[in-house]
Amino acid sequence: MDQALAQLAQVTAPFERGRTEFAHGELLRRQGRRSEARRWLQRGLATFERLGASGWAARAAAELHAAGGDRVAAGGTPLDGLTPQELRVALAVGRGVTNHEAAEQLFLSVKTVEFHLGNIYRKLDGVHRRAQLVRLLSQSGP
Repeated sequence: MDQALAQLAQVTAPFERGRTEFAHGELLRRQGRRSEARRWLQRGLATFERLGASGWAARAAAELHAAGGDRVAAGGTPLDGLTPQELRVALAVGRGVTNHEAAEQLFLSVKTVEFHLGNIYRKLDGVHRRAQLVRLLSQSGP
């Protein structure tokens, strides 16, 4: 990661820069270095929003929220209130996979996927079924 960060200043591909900033912020948050993580996650979020990468922006906003940061995004999506793990489950379900397939892809138990889906349905107004979640995700962007 240090090598990637050192080369970040020379990167001319903005999406790759945003992904590197996001990945570093995600790593720092998982290491308990929340204040450092927020700085990198805000950079990644700003990059994704500027590029119109709404799916990545939603992930960065969720990770930023988990790190204790405020959403920098203007015009957020309903997905902003989900935790990073809930967002991963929602995105998997949005691709049309079953709970069992989502569990395999995310290295979770089926019960954990079901638990997160229950939380997702509670947090998203008007979403009570899988088809409604898929529709919401398709309207929220890639």
